[in-house]
Amino acid sequence: MSFHLDTATLGPLLVAQLPTTARLLAVDATSLAPDGSYNADLWRVALTWQPADSPLPAQLIAKLPSRNAALLDHAAVFQPGARENWFYTHAAQATPIATPRCYYHAIDAASGQSILLLQDLGPTAHAATFDLTLTEAQAALGTAARLHAAWWEAQTHPAIERLRQLLEPTLPDEQNFVGALFDAAWSRFKARFAAVLTPAAAALGDALVGHMPLVDQLLEARHATLVHGDFRRANLAFANQQCWVFDWEDLFFGNGLLDVSWLLGSGLPPALVPQEVSLVRAYHAQLVAHGVSAYPWTHCWEDYRRTMFNLFVQGVLSAVHEAADRADLAGRVCAAAARLDLLALLDTDP
Repeated sequence: MSFHLDTATLGPLLVAQLPTTARLLAVDATSLAPDGSYNADLWRVALTWQPADSPLPAQLIAKLPSRNAALLDHAAVFQPGARENWFYTHAAQATPIATPRCYYHAIDAASGQSILLLQDLGPTAHAATFDLTLTEAQAALGTAARLHAAWWEAQTHPAIERLRQLLEPTLPDEQNFVGALFDAAWSRFKARFAAVLTPAAAALGDALVGHMPLVDQLLEARHATLVHGDFRRANLAFANQQCWVFDWEDLFFGNGLLDVSWLLGSGLPPALVPQEVSLVRAYHAQLVAHGVSAYPWTHCWEDYRRTMFNLFVQGVLSAVHEAADRADLAGRVCAAAARLDLLALLDTDP
């Protein structure tokens, strides 16, 4: 799927967005992922227009198919481009939260590779820290509550039907892929992060090896909704008194508390962990305020604990496979396994 970041390609696409006679004079593209570690080939693109005060964007983010062959194999299973294209086609306008504007999106049906031209949220969209402040955590949870309430029990919505048709054929491959990755990574995690490995986390990880289908069962939702799937500080921007959410590559229809456990489990620094229960309660209260009923607090908290299994599994994989030192994340997932007593939820009896 060929796409060029040049005036001949971008000019007509962007001019079509607004009734303007502006002309694109120059394009200056800077790679945001020179090491090829992202699912997409990611660029920040500066645009020079004539006239200079054109209403068209002076800067945008371009997400192009990855040039990393290994990641293309990964994409064939998880379909990140297809998921994000689905969001901007079917869900963005119906979701009452702040998301980057999409100027253009397309997908190759045969390969599943995608192209997106998105609003650039600026430096605030690429925080140097994984930590949340209390104010950020509260704002992000309010955003999650609006997202989840808007799609609560929407399984018969035509857009959700399309999402299921997209994802269900590869779901067994996805589950098997994650299970194999975890089984291979766990011994490496124990050796590399022995300093932060709590006894509870060690026992949990040992129990999960070879039993990944049990995690999938724990993630099943009583009340399904649209889930971002990677709802953490790295995919949020706080600007103009709003929490912006981007990178919709992992979305699915399922247990909304996965977003909450991802956010708090990965982003709460130790000093804020005592606020965990009150933060989840505030999320639940906002769900109710936005019209969600028949979902008592006890169910919400149980779902929070159950979905923390996903953070544990993904945290282990990230800590082992990412080039950066992720001892902070390793320590947080181990601490969560202990304080939430996750092992007690896991039934490994035949």
